Amino acid sequence: MYLQYSCAEPERGREGNHSSRRRLADFSPRTAGSYADEVFYFRRKNGGLSKARNSGIELAQGSFVQFVDADDYLIGPPYEQCIDLLRYKDADMVLFRETSQVQGKTRFSYEGPLTGSELMRHHNLRASACGYLFRRSLLLNLRFRPGILHEDEEFTPQLVLRADRVFSTESQAYYYRVRSNSITHRQI
Repeated sequence: MYLQYSCAEPERGREGNHSSRRRLADFSPRTAGSYADEVFYFRRKNGGLSKARNSGIELAQGSFVQFVDADDYLIGPPYEQCIDLLRYKDADMVLFRETSQVQGKTRFSYEGPLTGSELMRHHNLRASACGYLFRRSLLLNLRFRPGILHEDEEFTPQLVLRADRVFSTESQAYYYRVRSNSITHRQI
């Protein structure tokens, strides 16, 4: 499985006002293996992060959801550990670490299961929705609120509280590209 893939690559530099759905394999020769036919790339007019993620939620058909920002990517070996926790531990949600290093560290240890409320009582909650792989069924009517900054800080705690079986690993499965002009790092 080769997951080291940047979501910004398929149509870099193209603007458009239409929405389209295509298999990721149609765009990226770097994506290989049996997963290429199961991952879809959706393109929509820029309306902000909340609207983009809400569109992804509405279009999702699989059992699990993972958000990946356009300039970031998932790191194969550590992410496979997260998928194994879903498969073999019947997890509702798996939390993992992000890194700004090209190669993430895989730590084959984990904590869990915990309920979402236990996790929030005993651990610092990481707000970024990209650091969680979770069952789509947890969402029910939960969506990101458009028009606000730091929408993950509102969304993530509500999602975590819905989970009965949460596992946490220190594996660095998400590459986070640090940009000085991003909303998160910009001085107000």
